[in-house]
Amino acid sequence: MYEHRSKPLLSRGKFYHRLARSAALGLSVVTISLLIGMTGYHWLGHMGWVDSFANASMILSGMGPLGEMKTDAGKILAAATRYSAASPS
Repeated sequence: MYEHRSKPLLSRGKFYHRLARSAALGLSVVTISLLIGMTGYHWLGHMGWVDSFANASMILSGMGPLGEMKTDAGKILAAATRYSAASPS
Protein backbone atom coordinates (compact mmCIF):
# COMPACT_ATOMS: atom_id res chain seq x y z
CA MET A 1 0.00 0.00 0.00
CA TYR A 2 2.79 2.43 0.84
CA GLU A 3 6.08 3.00 -0.92
CA HIS A 4 9.17 1.17 0.15
CA ARG A 5 11.85 3.46 1.52
CA SER A 6 13.98 2.83 -1.54
CA LYS A 7 11.21 4.10 -3.85
CA PRO A 8 10.64 7.81 -4.60
CA LEU A 9 8.04 9.75 -2.64
CA LEU A 10 4.56 10.23 -4.02
CA SER A 11 3.63 13.44 -5.74
CA ARG A 12 1.70 16.00 -3.66
CA GLY A 13 -1.52 15.25 -5.51
CA LYS A 14 -1.32 11.52 -4.89
CA PHE A 15 -0.32 12.09 -1.26
CA TYR A 16 -3.30 14.41 -0.65
CA HIS A 17 -5.58 11.90 -2.37
CA ARG A 18 -4.33 9.15 -0.04
CA LEU A 19 -4.74 11.46 2.96
CA ALA A 20 -8.32 12.38 1.95
CA ARG A 21 -9.21 8.72 1.41
CA SER A 22 -7.92 7.78 4.86
CA ALA A 23 -9.76 10.68 6.50
CA ALA A 24 -12.99 9.71 4.72
CA LEU A 25 -12.64 6.12 5.87
CA GLY A 26 -12.03 7.18 9.48
CA LEU A 27 -14.96 9.60 9.43
CA SER A 28 -17.19 6.89 7.97
CA VAL A 29 -16.29 4.44 10.74
CA VAL A 30 -16.97 7.02 13.46
CA THR A 31 -20.27 8.09 11.85
CA ILE A 32 -21.53 4.52 11.47
CA SER A 33 -20.54 3.72 15.07
CA LEU A 34 -22.33 6.82 16.30
CA LEU A 35 -25.49 5.96 14.33
CA ILE A 36 -25.50 2.39 15.66
CA GLY A 37 -25.09 3.65 19.23
CA MET A 38 -27.80 6.29 18.81
CA THR A 39 -30.23 3.75 17.40
CA GLY A 40 -29.50 1.31 20.21
CA TYR A 41 -29.98 3.91 22.94
CA HIS A 42 -33.15 5.18 21.29
CA TRP A 43 -34.83 1.80 20.85
CA LEU A 44 -33.37 -0.25 23.69
CA GLY A 45 -32.81 2.50 26.23
CA HIS A 46 -36.08 4.35 25.47
CA MET A 47 -34.26 7.68 25.17
CA GLY A 48 -34.96 10.63 22.91
CA TRP A 49 -32.73 11.20 19.90
CA VAL A 50 -30.78 14.04 21.50
CA ASP A 51 -30.08 12.02 24.66
CA SER A 52 -29.17 9.02 22.47
CA PHE A 53 -26.72 11.17 20.53
CA ALA A 54 -25.15 12.53 23.71
CA ASN A 55 -24.76 9.09 25.29
CA ALA A 56 -23.38 7.47 22.13
CA SER A 57 -20.92 10.34 21.70
CA MET A 58 -19.70 10.07 25.27
CA ILE A 59 -19.30 6.29 24.99
CA LEU A 60 -17.29 6.62 21.76
CA SER A 61 -15.04 9.24 23.32
CA GLY A 62 -14.36 6.99 26.31
CA MET A 63 -16.10 9.16 28.90
CA GLY A 64 -19.02 6.87 29.70
CA PRO A 65 -22.79 7.29 29.50
CA LEU A 66 -24.50 10.46 30.72
CA GLY A 67 -27.96 9.21 31.61
CA GLU A 68 -29.16 6.35 33.74
CA MET A 69 -30.40 3.30 31.87
CA LYS A 70 -33.86 2.26 33.00
CA THR A 71 -34.27 -0.95 30.99
CA ASP A 72 -32.23 -4.14 31.19
CA ALA A 73 -31.63 -4.04 27.42
CA GLY A 74 -30.33 -0.48 27.73
CA LYS A 75 -27.98 -1.48 30.55
CA ILE A 76 -26.60 -4.37 28.49
CA LEU A 77 -26.16 -2.03 25.51
CA ALA A 78 -24.32 0.51 27.66
CA ALA A 79 -21.99 -2.16 29.03
CA ALA A 80 -21.33 -3.70 25.60
CA THR A 81 -20.62 -0.39 23.91
CA ARG A 82 -18.45 0.76 26.81
CA TYR A 83 -16.20 -2.28 26.53
CA SER A 84 -16.10 -2.18 22.72
CA ALA A 85 -15.08 1.50 22.80
CA ALA A 86 -12.42 0.84 25.44
CA SER A 87 -10.90 -2.21 23.72
CA PRO A 88 -7.46 -1.63 22.23
CA SER A 89 -7.24 -1.50 18.45
